[in-house]
Amino acid sequence: MSFKIPIWFDRAQALHAGDRTHPESPLRVAGILDALMTISDKVIMYPGKEFEFPKTPESYKQGRTWKLIDGDTYETQYTKVLVERGKEIIANAITSKSPVGFVLIRPPGHHASPVKPGGFCHFNNIWYAAQCAMEIGYKKIAILDWDVHHGDGTEKHVRAAKDPRVKFVSIHAYGPGIYPGTGNKSKTLEGVVNIPLDRGTEPKEYLEAFHERAIPFLCEEGNPDLILVSAGYDAHKDDPMELMNLEEDTYREMSKTLKSVACPVLFVLEGGYNPVALGKCVVATLEPWIN
Repeated sequence: MSFKIPIWFDRAQALHAGDRTHPESPLRVAGILDALMTISDKVIMYPGKEFEFPKTPESYKQGRTWKLIDGDTYETQYTKVLVERGKEIIANAITSKSPVGFVLIRPPGHHASPVKPGGFCHFNNIWYAAQCAMEIGYKKIAILDWDVHHGDGTEKHVRAAKDPRVKFVSIHAYGPGIYPGTGNKSKTLEGVVNIPLDRGTEPKEYLEAFHERAIPFLCEEGNPDLILVSAGYDAHKDDPMELMNLEEDTYREMSKTLKSVACPVLFVLEGGYNPVALGKCVVATLEPWIN
Protein backbone atom coordinates (compact mmCIF):
# COMPACT_ATOMS: atom_id res chain seq x y z
CA MET A 1 0.00 0.00 0.00
CA SER A 2 1.42 3.40 -0.97
CA PHE A 3 2.10 5.97 1.73
CA LYS A 4 -0.46 8.73 2.19
CA ILE A 5 0.49 11.98 3.86
CA PRO A 6 -1.56 12.55 7.04
CA ILE A 7 -3.38 15.87 7.26
CA TRP A 8 -4.77 16.77 10.69
CA PHE A 9 -7.46 19.40 11.03
CA ASP A 10 -10.54 20.29 13.00
CA ARG A 11 -13.73 20.97 11.07
CA ALA A 12 -14.86 23.08 14.02
CA GLN A 13 -12.02 25.60 13.44
CA ALA A 14 -14.47 27.52 11.26
CA LEU A 15 -16.22 28.65 14.47
CA HIS A 16 -13.21 30.92 15.13
CA ALA A 17 -14.34 33.75 12.88
CA GLY A 18 -14.26 37.51 13.31
CA ASP A 19 -15.32 40.39 11.14
CA ARG A 20 -15.60 39.36 7.49
CA THR A 21 -12.75 41.74 6.60
CA HIS A 22 -10.30 40.14 9.05
CA PRO A 23 -7.54 38.28 7.16
CA GLU A 24 -7.36 35.40 9.68
CA SER A 25 -10.58 33.68 8.68
CA PRO A 26 -11.98 30.18 8.06
CA LEU A 27 -11.54 30.83 4.33
CA ARG A 28 -7.85 30.10 4.82
CA VAL A 29 -8.35 26.42 5.66
CA ALA A 30 -11.15 26.18 3.11
CA GLY A 31 -8.67 27.28 0.44
CA ILE A 32 -6.20 24.64 1.55
CA LEU A 33 -8.79 21.88 1.57
CA ASP A 34 -9.84 22.86 -1.96
CA ALA A 35 -6.23 22.64 -3.15
CA LEU A 36 -5.68 19.29 -1.43
CA MET A 37 -8.45 17.86 -3.60
CA THR A 38 -5.91 17.93 -6.45
CA ILE A 39 -3.84 15.34 -4.58
CA SER A 40 -6.67 13.65 -2.72
CA ASP A 41 -5.33 10.18 -3.51
CA LYS A 42 -2.00 11.08 -1.88
CA VAL A 43 -3.25 12.33 1.50
CA ILE A 44 -5.32 10.96 4.34
CA MET A 45 -7.47 13.34 6.38
CA TYR A 46 -7.87 13.19 10.14
CA PRO A 47 -10.69 15.60 11.02
CA GLY A 48 -11.32 16.37 14.66
CA LYS A 49 -14.01 14.74 16.76
CA GLU A 50 -17.57 15.98 16.95
CA PHE A 51 -17.85 19.44 18.50
CA GLU A 52 -19.77 19.94 21.71
CA PHE A 53 -20.97 23.52 21.89
CA PRO A 54 -19.98 25.15 25.19
CA LYS A 55 -22.19 27.43 27.21
CA THR A 56 -22.02 30.99 25.87
CA PRO A 57 -19.94 33.22 28.18
CA GLU A 58 -21.65 36.29 29.64
CA SER A 59 -19.37 38.58 27.65
CA TYR A 60 -20.95 37.32 24.39
CA LYS A 61 -24.60 37.46 25.35
CA GLN A 62 -25.22 40.84 23.77
CA GLY A 63 -25.40 39.28 20.32
CA ARG A 64 -21.79 39.76 19.30
CA THR A 65 -19.94 36.60 18.29
CA TRP A 66 -16.39 37.94 18.48
CA LYS A 67 -14.34 40.65 20.18
CA LEU A 68 -10.85 42.10 19.92
CA ILE A 69 -8.65 41.20 22.86
CA ASP A 70 -5.21 42.43 21.78
CA GLY A 71 -4.71 44.82 18.88
CA ASP A 72 -6.06 42.89 15.90
CA THR A 73 -6.33 39.54 17.71
CA TYR A 74 -9.93 38.46 18.13
CA GLU A 75 -11.68 35.86 20.25
CA THR A 76 -15.03 34.12 19.89
CA GLN A 77 -17.04 32.18 22.43
CA TYR A 78 -15.53 29.03 20.92
CA THR A 79 -11.87 30.00 20.68
CA LYS A 80 -10.71 28.60 24.02
CA VAL A 81 -12.41 25.28 23.33
CA LEU A 82 -10.87 25.13 19.87
CA VAL A 83 -7.43 25.77 21.35
CA GLU A 84 -7.86 22.75 23.62
CA ARG A 85 -9.04 20.63 20.71
CA GLY A 86 -6.02 21.82 18.74
CA LYS A 87 -3.69 20.63 21.48
CA GLU A 88 -5.18 17.16 21.20
CA ILE A 89 -4.73 17.16 17.43
CA ILE A 90 -1.09 18.26 17.74
CA ALA A 91 -0.40 15.55 20.30
CA ASN A 92 -1.90 12.96 17.96
CA ALA A 93 0.24 14.20 15.09
CA ILE A 94 3.42 13.96 17.17
CA THR A 95 2.70 10.52 18.60
CA SER A 96 1.90 9.15 15.13
CA LYS A 97 5.62 9.45 14.30
CA SER A 98 4.73 9.75 10.63
CA PRO A 99 7.67 10.69 8.35
CA VAL A 100 5.71 13.79 7.33
CA GLY A 101 2.42 15.42 8.20
CA PHE A 102 0.58 18.73 8.17
CA VAL A 103 -1.61 20.23 10.91
CA LEU A 104 -4.12 22.72 9.49
CA ILE A 105 -4.73 24.52 12.75
CA ARG A 106 -6.50 27.77 13.53
CA PRO A 107 -6.02 30.14 15.19
CA PRO A 108 -2.28 30.29 14.41
CA GLY A 109 0.24 30.33 17.24
CA HIS A 110 3.78 31.59 16.72
CA HIS A 111 3.17 35.09 18.15
CA ALA A 112 1.65 33.75 21.37
CA SER A 113 4.14 34.23 24.20
CA PRO A 114 4.19 32.35 27.53
CA VAL A 115 2.03 35.11 29.03
CA LYS A 116 -0.30 36.59 26.39
CA PRO A 117 -1.87 36.25 22.94
CA GLY A 118 -1.09 38.55 20.02
CA GLY A 119 -0.74 38.74 16.24
CA PHE A 120 -3.92 36.68 15.64
CA CYS A 121 -2.47 33.96 17.93
CA HIS A 122 -3.87 32.57 21.20
CA PHE A 123 -1.69 29.56 22.00
CA ASN A 124 1.75 28.63 20.74
CA ASN A 125 1.00 25.50 18.74
CA ILE A 126 4.54 24.83 17.52
CA TRP A 127 6.01 25.08 21.02
CA TYR A 128 3.35 22.71 22.29
CA ALA A 129 4.35 20.29 19.53
CA ALA A 130 7.96 20.51 20.73
CA GLN A 131 6.85 19.80 24.30
CA CYS A 132 4.86 16.75 23.15
CA ALA A 133 7.90 15.53 21.22
CA MET A 134 10.18 15.86 24.22
CA GLU A 135 7.68 13.99 26.39
CA ILE A 136 7.86 10.94 24.14
CA GLY A 137 11.64 10.92 23.93
CA TYR A 138 12.82 13.10 21.05
CA LYS A 139 16.28 14.43 21.95
CA LYS A 140 17.07 16.87 19.12
CA ILE A 141 14.21 19.03 17.90
CA ALA A 142 14.58 21.70 15.22
CA ILE A 143 11.90 24.39 14.92
CA LEU A 144 11.96 26.29 11.63
CA ASP A 145 9.67 29.31 11.22
CA TRP A 146 9.25 30.42 7.61
CA ASP A 147 6.23 32.67 8.20
CA VAL A 148 6.93 36.17 6.89
CA HIS A 149 6.68 37.55 10.45
CA HIS A 150 9.17 36.89 13.21
CA GLY A 151 8.14 34.02 15.49
CA ASP A 152 8.56 36.20 18.55
CA GLY A 153 6.31 34.11 20.78
CA THR A 154 8.12 30.91 19.92
CA GLU A 155 11.48 32.53 20.56
CA LYS A 156 10.29 33.60 24.01
CA HIS A 157 9.20 30.05 24.80
CA VAL A 158 12.51 28.60 23.63
CA ARG A 159 14.55 31.14 25.57
CA ALA A 160 12.49 30.65 28.72
CA ALA A 161 12.83 26.88 28.58
CA LYS A 162 16.60 26.90 27.95
CA ASP A 163 16.29 23.28 26.88
CA PRO A 164 19.34 22.03 24.91
CA ARG A 165 17.11 19.62 23.00
CA VAL A 166 15.49 22.46 21.02
CA LYS A 167 16.89 24.78 18.35
CA PHE A 168 14.89 27.56 16.73
CA VAL A 169 15.36 29.50 13.49
CA SER A 170 13.08 32.25 12.22
CA ILE A 171 13.45 33.63 8.68
CA HIS A 172 11.32 36.75 8.40
CA ALA A 173 10.82 40.25 7.07
CA TYR A 174 12.24 42.99 9.25
CA GLY A 175 12.05 46.75 8.83
CA PRO A 176 9.99 49.87 9.58
CA GLY A 177 6.33 49.10 10.16
CA ILE A 178 6.70 45.33 9.94
CA TYR A 179 5.00 43.37 12.72
CA PRO A 180 6.07 42.49 15.40
CA GLY A 181 9.21 44.64 15.16
CA THR A 182 11.48 42.01 16.72
CA GLY A 183 13.99 39.49 15.42
CA ASN A 184 16.57 41.97 14.14
CA LYS A 185 19.56 40.15 15.62
CA SER A 186 20.96 37.70 13.11
CA LYS A 187 22.40 35.35 15.70
CA THR A 188 21.66 35.07 19.38
CA LEU A 189 22.22 32.71 22.26
CA GLU A 190 20.19 29.87 23.78
CA GLY A 191 19.62 27.87 20.63
CA VAL A 192 18.04 30.70 18.64
CA VAL A 193 19.00 32.17 15.27
CA ASN A 194 17.05 35.01 13.68
CA ILE A 195 17.46 35.73 9.97
CA PRO A 196 15.92 39.13 9.23
CA LEU A 197 15.42 39.97 5.56
CA ASP A 198 14.35 43.15 3.80
CA ARG A 199 10.87 43.97 2.62
CA GLY A 200 10.51 42.76 -0.98
CA THR A 201 12.98 39.87 -0.66
CA GLU A 202 13.00 37.65 -3.76
CA PRO A 203 13.16 33.83 -3.80
CA LYS A 204 16.87 33.64 -4.64
CA GLU A 205 17.95 35.69 -1.62
CA TYR A 206 15.50 33.90 0.65
CA LEU A 207 16.70 30.46 -0.41
CA GLU A 208 20.31 31.49 0.08
CA ALA A 209 19.49 32.38 3.69
CA PHE A 210 17.64 29.10 4.12
CA HIS A 211 20.41 26.91 2.69
CA GLU A 212 23.42 28.81 4.00
CA ARG A 213 22.25 29.83 7.47
CA ALA A 214 19.08 28.11 8.64
CA ILE A 215 19.79 24.49 7.71
CA PRO A 216 23.47 24.51 8.78
CA PHE A 217 22.50 25.86 12.21
CA LEU A 218 19.72 23.35 12.73
CA CYS A 219 21.98 20.48 11.65
CA GLU A 220 25.36 21.67 12.94
CA GLU A 221 25.50 19.04 15.69
CA GLY A 222 24.13 16.28 13.50
CA ASN A 223 20.69 15.87 12.02
CA PRO A 224 17.76 16.52 14.33
CA ASP A 225 15.40 13.72 15.36
CA LEU A 226 12.40 15.85 14.38
CA ILE A 227 11.80 19.03 12.39
CA LEU A 228 8.81 21.17 13.29
CA VAL A 229 7.92 23.86 10.77
CA SER A 230 5.90 26.96 11.61
CA ALA A 231 4.47 26.91 8.12
CA GLY A 232 3.24 30.37 7.31
CA TYR A 233 2.83 31.37 3.67
CA ASP A 234 2.37 35.13 3.94
CA ALA A 235 5.77 35.66 2.30
CA HIS A 236 4.17 34.61 -1.00
CA LYS A 237 4.13 37.26 -3.72
CA ASP A 238 0.31 37.19 -3.90
CA ASP A 239 -0.31 37.49 -0.17
CA PRO A 240 -2.07 40.69 0.95
CA MET A 241 0.71 41.34 3.48
CA GLU A 242 2.90 42.34 0.49
CA LEU A 243 6.16 41.84 2.37
CA MET A 244 8.09 39.35 0.21
CA ASN A 245 7.91 37.82 -3.25
CA LEU A 246 8.23 34.08 -2.70
CA GLU A 247 6.62 31.55 -5.02
CA GLU A 248 5.21 28.05 -4.68
CA ASP A 249 8.55 26.73 -5.97
CA THR A 250 10.30 28.41 -3.02
CA TYR A 251 8.38 26.29 -0.55
CA ARG A 252 8.74 23.20 -2.73
CA GLU A 253 12.53 23.58 -2.72
CA MET A 254 12.72 24.16 1.05
CA SER A 255 10.50 21.16 1.67
CA LYS A 256 12.65 19.00 -0.60
CA THR A 257 15.68 20.01 1.48
CA LEU A 258 13.90 19.17 4.73
CA LYS A 259 13.04 15.74 3.35
CA SER A 260 16.72 15.14 2.59
CA VAL A 261 17.59 15.64 6.27
CA ALA A 262 16.06 12.17 6.77
CA CYS A 263 14.04 12.71 9.93
CA PRO A 264 10.30 13.18 10.54
CA VAL A 265 8.92 16.60 9.54
CA LEU A 266 5.67 18.06 10.85
CA PHE A 267 4.28 21.25 9.33
CA VAL A 268 1.99 23.37 11.51
CA LEU A 269 -0.01 26.13 9.82
CA GLU A 270 0.71 29.74 10.71
CA GLY A 271 -0.03 32.72 8.43
CA GLY A 272 -1.01 33.07 4.78
CA TYR A 273 -4.01 35.22 3.91
CA ASN A 274 -4.72 34.63 0.23
CA PRO A 275 -6.69 31.37 0.35
CA VAL A 276 -5.86 30.39 -3.24
CA ALA A 277 -2.13 31.07 -2.92
CA LEU A 278 -2.14 29.44 0.51
CA GLY A 279 -3.63 26.23 -0.88
CA LYS A 280 -1.12 26.09 -3.72
CA CYS A 281 1.77 26.61 -1.31
CA VAL A 282 0.63 23.82 1.01
CA VAL A 283 0.39 21.41 -1.93
CA ALA A 284 3.86 22.51 -3.11
CA THR A 285 5.18 21.85 0.40
CA LEU A 286 3.85 18.29 0.33
CA GLU A 287 4.93 17.43 -3.21
CA PRO A 288 8.47 16.27 -2.39
CA TRP A 289 6.97 13.47 -0.29
CA ILE A 290 4.60 12.56 -3.11
CA ASN A 291 7.17 12.47 -5.89
